[in-house]
Amino acid sequence: MGSKEGTTIYDVAVVGGGVFGTSAALHAARGGHRTILLEQFQLPHSRGSSAGQSRITRLSNFGTRAMTPIMRDSYDRWKELEKESATELFLPTPLLTVGPAKTIKKMATEMKESGARFELPTLQEVNRRFRINPPGDTTALVDLTGGILMSAKCITALRSMFEAAGGQVLDLWPVRGIEPGPVVTIKGDKGEIRAKAVILCMGPWTTKALTGLGVQVPIWAGKTAALFWKIKDPKLPSFSFVDISVQNAYYYMLPSIEYPGYLKIGLHASKEVDPDNREFVDVSFLREKVTKYIKKVFPGVDPKCAIEEWCIYQRTPDEEMVVDHLPNHRNIVYASGFSGMGFKVAPTVGEALYRMALNLPPKFDLSFFSPKRFQARSKM
Repeated sequence: MGSKEGTTIYDVAVVGGGVFGTSAALHAARGGHRTILLEQFQLPHSRGSSAGQSRITRLSNFGTRAMTPIMRDSYDRWKELEKESATELFLPTPLLTVGPAKTIKKMATEMKESGARFELPTLQEVNRRFRINPPGDTTALVDLTGGILMSAKCITALRSMFEAAGGQVLDLWPVRGIEPGPVVTIKGDKGEIRAKAVILCMGPWTTKALTGLGVQVPIWAGKTAALFWKIKDPKLPSFSFVDISVQNAYYYMLPSIEYPGYLKIGLHASKEVDPDNREFVDVSFLREKVTKYIKKVFPGVDPKCAIEEWCIYQRTPDEEMVVDHLPNHRNIVYASGFSGMGFKVAPTVGEALYRMALNLPPKFDLSFFSPKRFQARSKM
């Protein structure tokens, strides 16, 4: 199915059926705009960055301060979407973060300013309460507003709301080319889609699409491993965990959700891959590093990996997202480079993309997330 010259012209076309594309499409449809959502694979699928069953959400921000209000807004929106969908999308779970004292202090200051609930336990208290052995040179913060987003359910709920709002979904519709203009033409094997505004949320395929449009942004696809480990200690409490003391990476843990009796514990690191040729890229180094880490930090967990899966996501040099218009074509916008940490902010970023594409007044300042920041740093 596809629209041809002289037929349907959509107000908005969104390319990419992950959490960001579906969020943007929902906002456009609810704004009264004729909207179509294009996805290259059959929905649902596990090929993109939104795959999996669970994601950490939090108000404790260890990234750029520009992200703090976006995280706060999205946190509230997920709660609203949960209520509207009558589906459990959010599981409240304390988030324990350990890291350098300076970074933890910054996080605590921002949480206090926003009214978020948190604690600053000693490492001895962490050991007693969470039954783990955090690295001795770290400081701890417990985000009491933390939780787990049931990611697969979240996307299903968003897509159902989009269709209920009159939106159209076309899956198995890979995009082969995009022709900018006052009316944008999107070309695929099954025809053409024409729209007044286009939003690109193509995950690991973003770089290929932007390159085809003459845009160079430092975003690359990384392959990583989702590792699951058997719980030995029956008294281990339910919580999530992030260790940001590791340079250029961090360890993380999610409670027993996807596989009962097993924790997801991993290292935020990856190997660069072509998203269309990724199966044989070896990321076993992640399992080896996490095994050593578990032996030191998680005495209540079996250090032999029980289940290993893999996924891909897109990364940037500073681990922060990239959001912008296409140069000289303000009716085409894109978002990418969420570096494995973006799922939680999808409702707010989705609305921002919709507003950018239609030249509506912004609700949040996203100027920091322009790719121009990389150009500025290269000249320093």
